[in-house]
Amino acid sequence: MEEIRTPGPRALSRSSPGPITSRARGIFRVGVRILVVDDEPDLVELVRLTLSQAGHQVDTAASGRQALDALHRQRPDLLILDLMLPDLSGTELCRRIRADRDLAGLPVILLTAKADEVDRVVGFEIGADDYVTKPFSPRELVLRVGACSAAPRPPPTRRPSSSTARCGSTRRATAAGWKARRPRSRRRSSISCTA
Repeated sequence: MEEIRTPGPRALSRSSPGPITSRARGIFRVGVRILVVDDEPDLVELVRLTLSQAGHQVDTAASGRQALDALHRQRPDLLILDLMLPDLSGTELCRRIRADRDLAGLPVILLTAKADEVDRVVGFEIGADDYVTKPFSPRELVLRVGACSAAPRPPPTRRPSSSTARCGSTRRATAAGWKARRPRSRRRSSISCTA
């Protein structure tokens, strides 16, 4: 992957040539490896052509099982996934990816015809990084790919144990886990809290 450093956010104009696709604090990423999973050949070809012209390397899969094989053969930098696949649903595939230690950090963009709010919420709950509905703008897809590939995915968060003090305290993360901390106030309360 090639990176181009620029002095600031206005370093390149809209008319600048080249396959520059994303910007994150002055760093542009070129040539992200993408796996597109959809069972509609015409749509797959449109996405492949659009992203290839933007400088990305695109692989395709027509089913969930083909996608799993491709993901384990060679891990891409980003996955574009349809929810309605013939053998394994996109939601199940996304759940499996998030449960797999080697693939959990893979950015996932759901590209689907399901446009209801419930579908979008479920998509984000299962671990998708972005949600694009069909029909879509090819230019918008390129920009969303750039945004998802430039932003590092945070590691899964740890949940505090049940023994953490909860009454009148805030929590802060430490290297050893969660630690309770009392809020600063001018008056002392006569109410006691138990851990």
